[in-house]
Order: sequence, then structure tokens, then C-alpha cells
Amino acid sequence: LRGLASARQALKDEMRTESDPDKLLLLDRQQRVMKENMNSWYGVLGSGRTEKTRNRPFRLADPEIGSDITETARLHNDWNKNYINKRTLYFSDTGVYPQKDYIPASHGCMELRFTTLYQDTDSCKVAIANHDEVEKAIRPFTEDDVKDMADILCRELNVSFDDFVKETLNVDKNEFFNIKPDAYYARYFQWGVKKRYAYRDFNGKHGYRGVELRRSSTPNVVKTVQQALFDCILDGGESVEVGALIREHYDIMKDPEKTPQIDFGQPFGVKKKGTFAHKAAMWSNENIGTEFDLGDKPMIFFAKSAPAPLPNNRRIAIEWGDSPDDYDIVIDRDMSIEKMFTDSNSFAAILGALGTTWNRCVTGVGTTTLDSWFS
Repeated sequence: LRGLASARQALKDEMRTESDPDKLLLLDRQQRVMKENMNSWYGVLGSGRTEKTRNRPFRLADPEIGSDITETARLHNDWNKNYINKRTLYFSDTGVYPQKDYIPASHGCMELRFTTLYQDTDSCKVAIANHDEVEKAIRPFTEDDVKDMADILCRELNVSFDDFVKETLNVDKNEFFNIKPDAYYARYFQWGVKKRYAYRDFNGKHGYRGVELRRSSTPNVVKTVQQALFDCILDGGESVEVGALIREHYDIMKDPEKTPQIDFGQPFGVKKKGTFAHKAAMWSNENIGTEFDLGDKPMIFFAKSAPAPLPNNRRIAIEWGDSPDDYDIVIDRDMSIEKMFTDSNSFAAILGALGTTWNRCVTGVGTTTLDSWFS
């Protein structure tokens, strides 16, 4: 496991400096293989305990090993969180300091307090709890300031891990646990408890994790609206601006002159018989001359009218890259918007974190500020 972890980290380090998209994709696939192999080993340690593995357990498996790994990771998370939330640093116009005594007497300073936003076994997101108060009193933070804070906290935490392993594992010296700064965000937005978030770095670049706009199976209209929504939030837009943005894109999607029908298509694999994708593909084979089979990945649409009677759920399939216009099919824009936005769990979670909903945005009802979400 240690060998795999080291090999994966080397690949991730190489990804940070690689600019060739093809090489970057290859490196990402390689590090994912390493991660999945590590997860497989972890699963083997506890095999025989689940319904799937009960009749074929790994002969050397000890379920207590898997349980201990999970418990140790949980305790490590708690240790980090408690330390960070209690630790204070000091900030003056000359920078960040671990102790107040280090700051020249002629310079004013303020305490920096921290809060843990999110934590799992391989990451810990931390924010400056009194960010606005300190910036107003001293000066705006720079990326170097934030890096200094992260370096100090990580250095102190790594020193503290000798105490952690002694308390939790009865080991005198830590030889395994080590943390380091990984990323610095000027603005950060997360909704829900899963690893889904958007951020803006100190160069103004936006990034996303666990969101639909990064998936090839997402309709273009969803990608467009989600991209615009995150850009608005990360660039400092208030809730009123978010509502106006949603209304604008709603009107654009309703207008055939501004949003072509093809943008409502969702790539979806026909993996087995009886699924909605398979039924849509079979309807299209019978009525508009397509030749889909299991294993194909057509574009699925909600249709309003077609040359033949539509199925009850109105889902039809056409070839990837073709337009519904090529088959004399008219897309049901209202139903598409309802399924992709109004009833979307993803948009409900994102907008819910801002205190609003898709319908409230479309009708012009909403809150006025997002300040509570950002430090």
C-alpha cells in the first residue's frame, strides 16, 4: 500500500507541471488505477463480511484490520479538525506570524481564527473564520499570506502527530502521518456533504469538482447554465444576480432562435433491455430508421411531436451529433427544462445552499446576499 501510495503521489506531482492534454489524461488514468488498486486492497482486508463476499472470503482476511483503518482515519480527522479550529495565528501588514511576540511593537496585528469546512481521509478544507474583519482592520490577504498560514498549520500538525500516534496507537514515534498544503483558494463554494465544490484561485481561474459540467453525459444546456451559475457565484454575484442569471438562461432555452434543439440531448448508453434508454432506442429504430443496439450511446430527447406517435414518456433517441430537426422531431422544451433543472437534485442542492430554488429564481423570488457562504 505504501508503494502504491508513493507511486500515485509521483504521478500527481507530475500532473501539476504537465501541459500536454494527452499526456495529462494518461497520467490521470494511471493515478486512478493506483487509487483503485489501493481501494481494492483495502476491500480485501475486510472481505467475507459483506453479502457479496460472504461465500468467497480472502483466506488471510481479518475484518478487524479494515475496521481499525477506518477508525484510525476518523480519529486522525478529528485530531486535525480540533487542532485547526483551536489554533490562532497573527496577522499584521508585514505578514503572518505563529506568535504575537514575533511582530514588531510598532506594527498592529490581529488574531487569525480558522474553521474546518470539510474533511475526509485525504483532504481538509480550511477557511479563515474572521476573514472580513481582519482584512478591514489590516489589509487584504495575498496568496503568499494564505500559503504562509497553510505552511505554519501543516508544520505544527505534523509535529503533533507523535502525540497522536501515542494516544491512539500506543506508538512512540510517528512514521506515517504527514500532511502538506495542496491548493489555495481566493473564493470557495461547497454544497452538501459530498466532495462537490467550485473555487476561484488567486489568478482568477475557476475550478470545479464533482459537477455535471465536467461529464460527457451531461446535456449542453445543463453545462451552459451550470458554468454561468458558478462563474456568477465565484465572481462575487449576489443572490439577486443569481436569480437574474437563471431567468435570463431560462428565456434563452425557451427561444428556438437562441438555443438549438440539439443542445437538449443527453448522451445515454443502451446497456440492457427494458431501460428507458433501450425503449427510446427501439422506438427510434421502428419509427425514424435508426439502427441502435445494446452497447450504443445515442442522444436521448424529450419530444413534443414526431412523424409517429410518441411513447408515453416522450423519450426518443437519435444518433450522436444529429439534430432532431433532421428527423422532423420537435423537442418539448418545457418538459426538458422541468426534468433537467426544476426537478434536478443537483440544481436543488446548489441553489438550496444559496437559500433559493429554480422556480423562485425564474419567478423573481429570492434572498439578497450570499455573504454567509464566503470568508
